Amino acid sequence: MPRRGVHTESGPSTTADVIMLNDRNVATVSGDVASIQTSQFNATEGPRDVETNASNAQKSEKDKDIPFSRYLRKVVKTSSRVIRALSIAAFVILLTVVAFMLYFTIMANFSSEDGDRTAPHEWDISRVLWQARWANNTQRTTAFDPIRLVIIQHTVTPDCFTFVACVAALRNLQSYFLINLHYDIPYNFMIGNDGRVYEGRGWGMVGAHTFMYNRCTLGLGFVGNYDRHTQVSKLQIERMKLLLEKGVREGFLDPNYHIVAASDIQNTDSPGSNLYNALKKLDHFEHTDRFRNVDCEVTYGMVS
Repeated sequence: MPRRGVHTESGPSTTADVIMLNDRNVATVSGDVASIQTSQFNATEGPRDVETNASNAQKSEKDKDIPFSRYLRKVVKTSSRVIRALSIAAFVILLTVVAFMLYFTIMANFSSEDGDRTAPHEWDISRVLWQARWANNTQRTTAFDPIRLVIIQHTVTPDCFTFVACVAALRNLQSYFLINLHYDIPYNFMIGNDGRVYEGRGWGMVGAHTFMYNRCTLGLGFVGNYDRHTQVSKLQIERMKLLLEKGVREGFLDPNYHIVAASDIQNTDSPGSNLYNALKKLDHFEHTDRFRNVDCEVTYGMVS
C-alpha cells in the first residue's frame, strides 16, 4: 500500500507519494521539487530485464569495434545449422558461376586463336584442305582460256574470321547447293573474312555464279553480306590480288584481265556497296558497263 510522506525541517513542506515497485521505493515528487520523469521507467521491467538490455547495448558497441572477418565468423557460429547450410550452398553456387564464366571466356579466346593456328596454308586453301564434298564438275572453260573477265560476288552468308569458322561456313554453303540445287558450290574461289582464299570449283572450270557468263569468266565470292554490316579488309583485297597474279602466272588468266562487279552486268545488289567501293580502287576494275547483258562470245570479242 502507498504511504504518505512527512514534513521536513530543512525547507518548505512537500508531499510525496512513495510507491512500492518490485520491492523498491520509487518517489514521485510534486511541488517545487523537480519532477522525475516516470516515462523513463518501464513498470513491466524488472532488474534482470534492465541488466539484459544494458548487456545487449554493450555487446552491440563491442561488435562495431571488431574486424569484419571476426564478426563474420561470430555470426556463423551463432547461426542455426539451416542458415549456415544455406549460406554455404549460396557461396558454392556463386563460386561455380564465376568459375564457369572464366572457363568459357578463356576457351572462347583460345578457340579463336587456335582456329587460325591450325590453318594448313597461309592463304591458299584447296578443296582438300577445307574438306569439300565430291562434286561432278566436268565442264571446262577451255574455249575461252585464258580467262579475261573476273566477276565479283558476295555470298550473303555469316562472316567467318578464322580458318575453322570459314571451313564450317563453306561446308554448310556447299551442302546447301548440293542438297537444294543439286550442283556444287557456284564460285571458282571464295575469299573468307580471315583473308584466306578457298578453292571452289577451281581454275579452268565452268561456274554457276552469273547467268550467261559462267562459261567464260572467273567467279570470286567474298564471304559475308557487304551491302550491310560486313566490311572489306585490306588483307582480303591483298589475298585476292595474290590469287589473280597466280592465275596469270599459271596461264589461267589473261594478263590484261578485267574485274567487274556482278551488279555492273546484271540486275543484282551483289557484291554490296562496301565491297563495290573497294573494287573501284583496283587497277583492273572496269569502270564502264560495256559487258552488261552480253553473252560469252560477245564478251570474248570485246576484250580480245
